[in-house]
Amino acid sequence: MVCSILEHMCSAMARGENMKISGFGSFLLRDKSERIGRNPKTGDEHAIEPRRVMTFRASAKLKQRIVRADQEEAAAAVTEPRRRASQG
Repeated sequence: MVCSILEHMCSAMARGENMKISGFGSFLLRDKSERIGRNPKTGDEHAIEPRRVMTFRASAKLKQRIVRADQEEAAAAVTEPRRRASQG
């Protein structure tokens, strides 16, 4: 089932369609124009061809869930040393 969903998503993106998964996020296609790039090691400039890229934007629900998990992890880290000290 997962492979079928991923195949559907890949086909839609290949046709130029954006994909939105409710409660998870959106996969968006964006056209980037030609620009000048620079090799950081040598400083040489070269043209970067125009291209289409895929970006991901997380939904508000996913962002909230991640923040909540981070907060719970931070709270557990604060209370864990207290438990060890009291068990001591």
